[in-house]
Amino acid sequence: MASATEIEAEAPHNNFDTILVLDFGSQTSHLILRRLRALKVYAEMLPCTTKLADLPFKPKGIVLSGDVDPAVFELGVPILGIWCECLFFRAFSYGCQELAWRISSDNVARGAAREYGHADVTIHNSGNSHTDRLFAGLGEMMHAYMSHFDKLVKLPEGFVVVASTKNSEYAGIAHQTKPIYGVQFHPELEHTPRGTEILRNFSVDICGAQPNWVMSDFIKKEIVRIRHLVGDHAQVIGAVSGGVDSTVAAKLMKEAIGDRFHAILVDNGVMRLNECEQVKETLQKHLGINLTVVDGAELFLGRLKGVTEPEKKRKIIGGTFIDLFEKEAIRIEKDAENTPNAGKVEWFLQGTVSFCKPTLGFHEDIDFGMCSFTPMLSSRSRSRCVKLLHRSDEGQIY
Repeated sequence: MASATEIEAEAPHNNFDTILVLDFGSQTSHLILRRLRALKVYAEMLPCTTKLADLPFKPKGIVLSGDVDPAVFELGVPILGIWCECLFFRAFSYGCQELAWRISSDNVARGAAREYGHADVTIHNSGNSHTDRLFAGLGEMMHAYMSHFDKLVKLPEGFVVVASTKNSEYAGIAHQTKPIYGVQFHPELEHTPRGTEILRNFSVDICGAQPNWVMSDFIKKEIVRIRHLVGDHAQVIGAVSGGVDSTVAAKLMKEAIGDRFHAILVDNGVMRLNECEQVKETLQKHLGINLTVVDGAELFLGRLKGVTEPEKKRKIIGGTFIDLFEKEAIRIEKDAENTPNAGKVEWFLQGTVSFCKPTLGFHEDIDFGMCSFTPMLSSRSRSRCVKLLHRSDEGQIY
């Protein structure tokens, strides 16, 4: 068999101004990304372990959802630190706090009380065109959602206060001369009604990013890319579950190459009642996708009988899926002989949105589960893997 390769979609940061979101485990990091993209500003999220010196592109600006590599300050681009609690890691020095802590560690300390929920934010307009830019157009007061315990207790050298609350005198800070800003609340949440305006001020007005990225352009370019990549004769198979990710990826592939794409739904014996029938109706009847339902219940349950160790189960499940896909690929090629769709199964479709992919970072003991399935498939099959949607999120593809 030929060596397997994985072919990803062209990175939009090659064609669009990009805001980089550095993720340090905040449960709302993906919302920052979504809000920016809703503004038609392309944003990309990378894990906190990213070596900024190795970036293949230069971002127009950087948003910090938490602790930060000090090299970020050497890139010469605007920075916005969002002070938020981290769901998985330490409870100290995030986003806005980090901006202050890097200057002097005594700028940050444990607060007298936790501040969670709604808060009234007073905006301090100084008349300085630089420091006032983040809150431009928002008036003198706004509502915001807070979620923190540690707080700034001292204004960092070179910064001024641009916003405050009853419990946090430094709810917003700005450097007097550099394009560095920090907020203690969550502008990405719906509970901060005008938070999107803050993100727009930062990304468009401060960073100068052009708001010209739209999902429809992505779809058109992906269809062209798929046709060029797959060619005129190759067959493509792809696993579907009926979920958002695989369904959208399957529809996109169908639009690109028609019935040379073969969606495969495997009944593994533990599906919900009537789930396979419902998925079949949706994909075949409503979306016109070429779908095969494979009954693998007996095979799966037989191989798993008596197995209790989770990692062993995972490998059995992954291997069984691969065996079934290999068998289907042979059948598809044979059935296509002497037809207009004759051709080898050369590609395997993976449709996984960006936030379904695990990242190591602080979570080195994470169980990858089926996230390692595609590389396993590619290593054993003749197929190459084409990835769709991996830079998107579910809110964009519904």
